[in-house]
This record gives sequence, C-alpha cells and structure tokens, in this order.
Amino acid sequence: MLWETTNVNRKEKITITTFDYSQKAGLIAVGGVEGKIAVFDPSAKILTAQAKGHESEVMDVYFFDKQMQLITVGIDRSIMLWDSLKLECVQVLKDSSAQSRFYSSTCFNSQRGVLLTACINIKVWNA
Repeated sequence: MLWETTNVNRKEKITITTFDYSQKAGLIAVGGVEGKIAVFDPSAKILTAQAKGHESEVMDVYFFDKQMQLITVGIDRSIMLWDSLKLECVQVLKDSSAQSRFYSSTCFNSQRGVLLTACINIKVWNA
C-alpha cells in the first residue's frame, strides 16, 4: 500500500496539539494551545467552523459520531461537548475532584460513549 500526502496551508493561527477524524462526517477537528477548536473539511480544503472554548490548551478532541458531537478536553480538566457540525457548545463538564490540577491522559470509546480521564486516578464519564 502506498500513501499519498497533501499539505494544507492554513490561514488560521492555531498551534495544533491534537486532532481527530470523523468518518461519518468526513471532517477533521483540531485543538490548540490557545484553547481554540477548529473543524476542517479536507475534501473541500476549507475551514468549516472555529471556536474558542477552553481557557488553556486543548489536550484531546474526539468525534462522537453516534451523537454528532465533538468532545474536547482541556488541560485544565474541563470537558466540552459541541455540536460537531455547527461547533456550538452544548455542555461543559468541570472535574472538581482534588486529584491534580491537570489531566495526564484521556481516552474515548465511541462504541460505548465512555470518556476516561486520568491524573492520579482514572475517572469514567458516561454519555
């Protein structure tokens, strides 16, 4: 199998820290250092939506295609749920446990709608 590559020049100023691809919508979501989120249509090579939701770096983004949502996780332990097509925030979850100031890792199971976050302990968030 041979892979082809394409560089996309972006006018938007987002220092990308994470990204995810939605097979259902055919979109790429990116999160950045500045707390910004952007959604691109790679086939049309255009930015479809952009928003600033987090106060600090976005460490992970996950498409939840079953609900047509985008989940973003900030390094400040805030979790935001977005309408994945309009990029409008529909819910904000804030982890107020005293484990640590920052998450060290996250994982999302789209089949079960379960988000795992970790610092000292692992926390389970159900959709």
